[in-house]
Amino acid sequence: MSPLYVGDANSTTQFLGIGQSPERPIENDTHAATWAATVSNNEGLAYVKISSRNGGNPFQVFSKYHSSEGLFCLAARWAGGDNNISNSGSTKFRWAVVKNPNYQHQNTYNDWGIAEHVFNETVDFSNSSDPTQSARTIMWNHTCQKTMWIFKNCDQTSDLVYNMAHNESMGQRMVSRGPDTGNDYFKNGAGGIVAGTQLINNLAAGSKVDSSFDNLYAGVSDGEAADAGSNDVCMLFFDNDNQFNVGLGLGWKRSGADSQYARAGGNSGQDPTFDTTDNNADSGGNYAGVLCENSSNGDMRNNADGVVSCLVKAF
Repeated sequence: MSPLYVGDANSTTQFLGIGQSPERPIENDTHAATWAATVSNNEGLAYVKISSRNGGNPFQVFSKYHSSEGLFCLAARWAGGDNNISNSGSTKFRWAVVKNPNYQHQNTYNDWGIAEHVFNETVDFSNSSDPTQSARTIMWNHTCQKTMWIFKNCDQTSDLVYNMAHNESMGQRMVSRGPDTGNDYFKNGAGGIVAGTQLINNLAAGSKVDSSFDNLYAGVSDGEAADAGSNDVCMLFFDNDNQFNVGLGLGWKRSGADSQYARAGGNSGQDPTFDTTDNNADSGGNYAGVLCENSSNGDMRNNADGVVSCLVKAF
């Protein structure tokens, strides 16, 4: 007997599989497994429905299924060569380092806080190593206990799934777990290394290239003065301890600072230079970027070709 289809005879959505249309979104990990069997490498752009996101309505987002851990959806993508201006109102490049992720003034926010702005949120990043497209999606503010990290053109090559230390969104982690309870990532004048909260409980799946991926800190700074051209800061930092030594950083600077942003030489300076070099040597003073690797206090090494993505557990 032929199958019976009910609905608009001209509709194509009735023939689409789970996750391929808003009419048939992924709503649980069982759905996700079915969807993953239809895409390459268990990843792709999917329609997902989560009660706490988008008013409970289906939305489209890059997603990846892990056979033992379930479905993860893109929250953020840090692309080392993306110097496009963020739509946060900050007039800074996407994922630019900031002193206080909680800061907002009228329509000016930043990419690290809990504002709901998005960019490149419906791009299909399947097997993509494009270093010019960062992203921020509504999943940045999705509460979760697990995260998946995907690395392209970095020393770390395999995906890593972590059990996180706190059941909260990435945005909430940044506004409350950084130095001074999330209000001061620069720590100018502290006179030494200052790190925020360690965010990882343990590794749930994947293989680490070395112990530098044991921990993830919400912020690290060398504590130099605001008018120094060499105040080293990362907004997120993978490291084996909290000593700012040979790790991978996201949202970084080696420059002065004003009350909120990186500056070349302090309050009276201009924006630091966006670093376009590729992990070869220390940037020197008054540079900033999206992604640094093998970096330490006094030795900030940009990775312009690298990409790091954070996906969060959907269900």
